[in-house]
Amino acid sequence: MIDELLKRIEIYQERIGEARRHQEEQEDNWEEEDYYEDEFEADDYKSEYEFVDIPEEISFDETVEIISGHPHYGEAAFVSKPLRYTVSPDNPWYFDIDGVVFSKETGLLILFPPGKSEEYTVPNDERITGIGDWAFACNTILKRIILNDRIHYIGVGAFMKCTALHEISLHPSIEYIETCALEGCTALKKAVLNCNVCCIPGRLLHGDIELETVRYPANITSINIGAFSGCIKLKNAKPLGIETDDYDVILSQGICKIGREAFRDCIAIQSVFFPSSVKTLERGAFIGCKSLKTICTDHIEEYHGGCFQNCIGLERFVFGAKTKKLGKELFTGDENLKEIYFSCAPGLSCAADAIPENVELTINTKAYLAAEKPFNCKPLFHACIRNLAEGEIIPEDMNSIVLQILKRNRKKLYHWFLEDEDVLSFVVKVGILDCDDCVSMMMITQANHPEMASMISNYVNNHFTRRKITSTYEKKEKEEQEKKEEELRTKRLQKELEKREQELLLRIPSGMDITLEEMDLSVRACNCLKRHGINYLSEIIAMSEADLMKVRNLGRRSADEVLEKVQYFANGGAIPDKTNDLLADFSVNDLCDLDLFDDL
Repeated sequence: MIDELLKRIEIYQERIGEARRHQEEQEDNWEEEDYYEDEFEADDYKSEYEFVDIPEEISFDETVEIISGHPHYGEAAFVSKPLRYTVSPDNPWYFDIDGVVFSKETGLLILFPPGKSEEYTVPNDERITGIGDWAFACNTILKRIILNDRIHYIGVGAFMKCTALHEISLHPSIEYIETCALEGCTALKKAVLNCNVCCIPGRLLHGDIELETVRYPANITSINIGAFSGCIKLKNAKPLGIETDDYDVILSQGICKIGREAFRDCIAIQSVFFPSSVKTLERGAFIGCKSLKTICTDHIEEYHGGCFQNCIGLERFVFGAKTKKLGKELFTGDENLKEIYFSCAPGLSCAADAIPENVELTINTKAYLAAEKPFNCKPLFHACIRNLAEGEIIPEDMNSIVLQILKRNRKKLYHWFLEDEDVLSFVVKVGILDCDDCVSMMMITQANHPEMASMISNYVNNHFTRRKITSTYEKKEKEEQEKKEEELRTKRLQKELEKREQELLLRIPSGMDITLEEMDLSVRACNCLKRHGINYLSEIIAMSEADLMKVRNLGRRSADEVLEKVQYFANGGAIPDKTNDLLADFSVNDLCDLDLFDDL
């Protein structure tokens, strides 16, 4: 039944789309002189929506092909009128029952009069199969609607912004609900979704600020994007037939995924129960749930970015043993979160900033070390190494793998080693650092961390020969000396270059600057500089190398070419003689009048 209905709705939507396109084509073909009258002036039209006289009844004759609801009708003129619609019996597409318009093709209720009544019962007519898109949208009068078992379909935004609607029950015959069906129903306090759908559609109850209680089908498999977002008073969401008070939100067995921002800003929710079927929490699933305190997530495998951001009531969190993915910034803004217990499955992928650094971590070291990127997250890495430093026993084969990974990445981890004395002590004790590493770290720590430097020094003296230590020191000192000399040499060259550039500017007479063409640059370099507003050598000299690299599309090679030309002129390269070019602008008589040859 529902498959046939959906196919009919699809055909209906295609026909409506074609009719609209045809109407737009006709409008595009209107000639301007036919559309505007000569005597028309802008000041003649001053009406606003509140001054438009809407009749109590609107009629549609047999020629009307498009009738549909719209999410903004109620926000404009149609607030309390019309009271009814009538459709000509000869219209092949639509019919009306008691002033409400229905589609002959699909059996959907297409248009409900905004001012009809506070309560409406859908007729128990075999021709009627569902509620169309935006059919009741923005109705500010309707308080209660009664559906029947002939209704199988609820369209997009069917009851969107029905701000007076305070009660609705969906019948088990309903098999398909589109997005935003009950969005913005700000008076709705209880929603009983006793229907036969497979998921809670996106933004179904978004922004229903008075909603406190929801009952949904026990057989759904997902809660889609923003389904309950903005329901700031929601504190009782459970499957039909379950009335326990142990949790505010109970997710039914069979739900696999909680969609993006599904419970965003549901600030009244304090506890959530996840069954073993839930595997994925998408981005921001519970973002902004400020009262959330109790979470039970033993079976969840994937936590996408920001799942629990700004949950300021959250104090403790437990990751289950099946955790495989941790997204970015899971707990950003959770200022009261103090403790996380972490156990993960092999192959864990963890974002670098998934776990905050100021939280006490308890981890399963063995499971963590088997992860895909075990050293990607700094807090987890520290917790793991700290466990090993405290003597936690792990299998011998895994221990060797840990040592290999640490040794291979030791230079990248210097700053981590130096931030924690226990970690540094461990890596020194197990021989991760060679003599070269130890001497480098000793030189780094001896000024600000003398105790660490002393510990490393004792290790070096006990594990390496005097000759090896002396050789390493000499090598390091030599490298440091060479580094300082290179820095001094670079500074001298920079000063010399600046001096030569100044001299070059002095060599260029006023009004006789060198153009880009005269610098003999490549076409690419020349065009890039001109587009940047640079036309003369003096302008290039006034720029730093960093400024030069910011010239769009110039590139490293072209920049080097420009710098070589500047260096050429700075080193005494011949400056083009422009005297002949200047004299070419004067006639012979003009030159004679300049008294240039008085001294001859």
